[in-house]
Amino acid sequence: MVHRLRYIRHALVSSVVLLSASIVMMTSQAPNAAGQEAAGAEATGSTAKAEADAAKKYVDTIQAYYDKAKTYSATFTQDYETVDGIKKTSAGVVWFKKPGLMRWDYETPESRFLISDGDFFWSWEPVYRQYCKQNLAASQLPTALTFLSGQGKIDDDFNVSIEKIVGNQITLKLVPKIPSMAYAQIGFEILMPSAKVYRVTILDAMGNTNRITFKSPEINAKLEDSAFRFQPPADATHICE
Repeated sequence: MVHRLRYIRHALVSSVVLLSASIVMMTSQAPNAAGQEAAGAEATGSTAKAEADAAKKYVDTIQAYYDKAKTYSATFTQDYETVDGIKKTSAGVVWFKKPGLMRWDYETPESRFLISDGDFFWSWEPVYRQYCKQNLAASQLPTALTFLSGQGKIDDDFNVSIEKIVGNQITLKLVPKIPSMAYAQIGFEILMPSAKVYRVTILDAMGNTNRITFKSPEINAKLEDSAFRFQPPADATHICE
């Protein structure tokens, strides 16, 4: 029970992180220019400043596209590993709609649903006939949830740097400016030349790792609000406060 609830909380964090980055598509020009600046700076002995400038270009481009995106959907694979070596792999489909609506439909290894209706966060496990309802305003993630309302800014809450560049793959490292138990570090993996964020990796303060890979993303498709509502069945058990 404790393990499943912890896994559910990590999924909520992941969904917040996703909407701050992966619903956007960056132009190929901005990342390429950033790479050129970094190369030139290294030649002149100003590598650190150039890398900071390059990371800022990525963040600004991510934020610009994110601000324009209204909906996002994709299939996903989620690999979760605890610090003591417990591993779990899941897969399904995810949808987002501003402001504050999100839904994760887990298909494997068993059916499970995570839903935000804008006011409450619900998890529903039909196999166990159990659900969890949490008030978003009273959750542990009020700052991160500002991304869902379109009010948050990535560089307001995170220090961003380029962690590595391998061929056409770029990894950005985000460290929260205010320490959080929800995430100690976040990684965005970007594949060039499309520059889409295709993987989000979250390391929490306890050392647990949550990695989500997204495929076949679709942006700004029409999504009905009714898809983000949940009413627990009469025979279901509420398992959290």
